[in-house]
Amino acid sequence: MNIVIVDDHKLFRIGLKEILNKSRRHKVVAEFSTGMEMLKHYEDAENHLALVDINLETENGIDIIVSLKQKYRHLKAALLSMHKEPSIIRQAVNKGIDGYFHKDIDPEELLFGIGRIQEGGKYYTSEITEIMLRSNDLHRGHHEPLSDREKQVLQLIVDGYSSAEIASRMKISKRTVDHHRSNILIKFRLRNTAQLIRFIVEKGIF
Repeated sequence: MNIVIVDDHKLFRIGLKEILNKSRRHKVVAEFSTGMEMLKHYEDAENHLALVDINLETENGIDIIVSLKQKYRHLKAALLSMHKEPSIIRQAVNKGIDGYFHKDIDPEELLFGIGRIQEGGKYYTSEITEIMLRSNDLHRGHHEPLSDREKQVLQLIVDGYSSAEIASRMKISKRTVDHHRSNILIKFRLRNTAQLIRFIVEKGIF
């Protein structure tokens, strides 16, 4: 996947570019220190992924992504952030971003998340998903907390993947996926996947 980096820290851009180019599945084709530079000078961004820092020196990354998506109809865009505040995460999700990557993410999860976005899904790092779940009170009251694996399965369910597809992507058996599905339903006191999807949408989680 062709990737454009928008971040005002040169050393960070260099390190991120090295990680992405080494993967062989992705290629950094441009980098900018501001969103306005990309809007002004980069024309061929269709079907690319823009990784945008949320805190640029004079710009808000969320606003930049909104502008980029208005200019490039088929552009995918994800935030790079050190923020963990639920209100900021919720604002970003409500603006239609395709991903939210915390900057202390492991390279393996970053590449996995970009792959999910490339396939048409959305991806929020496990830590961001945890914050979103907590902010919606899903870990309080009568709901038992989800394990890390259950959170990963839940995100893929919401993205529309079948148990077999989830098993393939997570490199676990279909039986294990079905076990996680069952546990999720039990913890949320729901009967089926349709109810689960409706519950997640109503809570505004993914």
